[in-house]
Amino acid sequence: QAGPNGVAPMANAGDGYAVHITGLTHDERGYPSMSAEAHVEMLERLTGKIRRNLHDIIHTESYHLDDADIAIVSYGVSSRSSLAAVDEARDMGIKVGLLRLITVWPFPEEQVR
Repeated sequence: QAGPNGVAPMANAGDGYAVHITGLTHDERGYPSMSAEAHVEMLERLTGKIRRNLHDIIHTESYHLDDADIAIVSYGVSSRSSLAAVDEARDMGIKVGLLRLITVWPFPEEQVR
């Protein structure tokens, strides 16, 4: 069963316990379960754990957004080109900023707004 932080206790591999890890839905005892109830319970627990920890999961970086009239939102390899475009536009007097998404799931809705 999950503790107060939403994480179920688990033995570390190599600590003398038999550890069996699968991607199957399991019940509160850790046994595989095909019941809809067990699946719904597990999904609700996992999504709740993600929602409670968004501040630890979502990562972004911002450049020159404090006074920007235009914002570029970029992710991955395009972020380097986007940063160069921001610098070039700033050199021309255009107030452009960049929000670099490091995490795209869960999507950083607050930061994009």
